[in-house]
Amino acid sequence: MSRRILRDVRRSMEFEDMYNRLGNREFKWTDGRPDGAPLFGTLRELLCFMAVLGFQLDRREALEGHATAPIPEEVFAKNDDALSCVRMIALAETKDHMIFAEERIDEMVTIFEEYALGGSRLLNQFLAEYPTDLLGSDALLEGLRKEKLLPPRSANTGGGLGAVSFATP
Repeated sequence: MSRRILRDVRRSMEFEDMYNRLGNREFKWTDGRPDGAPLFGTLRELLCFMAVLGFQLDRREALEGHATAPIPEEVFAKNDDALSCVRMIALAETKDHMIFAEERIDEMVTIFEEYALGGSRLLNQFLAEYPTDLLGSDALLEGLRKEKLLPPRSANTGGGLGAVSFATP
């Protein structure tokens, strides 16, 4: 019998429209698809980002009382980065390496889900402040600036995604 490493990851249906808009390439836009791919390539990547955002800003929210939809465990378990994200958030929260034990898998995934829900609520607020930003990139950047996770806009760059540069040593 193989060792269980994860369980299905739940997401709140409250933010389903946002999840589809930002992380679903197959989303059927009602007014025609805007130019560009979704901000996040997959729902898995979006949930990982939201869980990290929720953890960074201490926004943990229980899923009890929320309608939820599952993401099959293999979507996360078969992706090393996603699996590491789930594990590291749980480890950082509990500060206990035994969180990885098979009998604590539900607790480990619940911690990830709760931070993803907190991050979802925050990202939804960012998007509400920029209703014309259909793809969400400006809303996300400005929200991260507002939370002081990014530096203020530079007069030289305008502060959009084009402002990102990689310096070589």
